[in-house]
Amino acid sequence: LEGINYTLSDEVVSAIEWKRFEYLCHRILQTSGFNCKLTGNGADSGVDIRVYDKDDPKKVTYLVQCKKWNSKSKVDRPIIQQLRGQMAAENAEKGAFCITSSFTVPARRFAHQNNIELFDQKAILKAFNKFDLPDRKEILHNLLTGDYWTPSCARCNEKMKFFEIKNGSQVWGCPNFRKHGYS
Repeated sequence: LEGINYTLSDEVVSAIEWKRFEYLCHRILQTSGFNCKLTGNGADSGVDIRVYDKDDPKKVTYLVQCKKWNSKSKVDRPIIQQLRGQMAAENAEKGAFCITSSFTVPARRFAHQNNIELFDQKAILKAFNKFDLPDRKEILHNLLTGDYWTPSCARCNEKMKFFEIKNGSQVWGCPNFRKHGYS
């Protein structure tokens, strides 16, 4: 990272697991001056980051959903509609969707009509790489410390493991599956 002046690249974003991608989006918002919090583990109602009003720190003004998907996948309108529904439920004025792939035209239209901003990987890289060097260094250090590539369980945060299934293929699964029934 030092050799490339702590610049975030497609390769780094591709290498990190989904939870680290959420952390990255959260830190981009924080470094940009927003008062925000990650939602944590478990069911998140389609919201990964809540942004709070500067004058009223209990009032949620902005809901952010993050998806680390294959670059060939596209987010379609129904996924954006889920975020809009949660915005209505929480009386949030704005929404944002951060994605490692792209959006369909119907998704873009719906987002535009409903005060939802869309950030693809290109926009995320651009926002991050505008930060000052000390901020980039600190965020990348935290982003890439430890096992940043193995997916984490959404329920318990334990790192997933490969399990062999009946047909002989391997799938990611939580080692605590029997305790909480989530894989």
